[in-house]
Amino acid sequence: LAWSPVGAKTWIASGGQDSTVRIWDSTSGCCLASYRGHRMPVVSVQFSADNKQLVSASADGTLKVWAAEEPRKGGKKQQNLRKTKAQASSKEDQKKKQKQKQKQKKNKTQ
Repeated sequence: LAWSPVGAKTWIASGGQDSTVRIWDSTSGCCLASYRGHRMPVVSVQFSADNKQLVSASADGTLKVWAAEEPRKGGKKQQNLRKTKAQASSKEDQKKKQKQKQKQKKNKTQ
């Protein structure tokens, strides 16, 4: 669990066995948003110092950085939040590392 004061409200973030991260309104108990993208249970969550991002860590060894935004008025109480550029670049880094490992394995077998 992680908490974050946002103006007059306090948000609580939770990670679960269902691989989902959720933001809750601590006053009403309503789920404000959910993050989906991990493949295994979420083991840790933390808001950034400016409360604009939320980082989640999963048992699959991945970290994801999400934009922590309040849902739009009139919208659904639960919605997926946007992934930030940091997450997108993280995926690119993972792909590069995989390619490097494949090249190393190929070079060892030759």
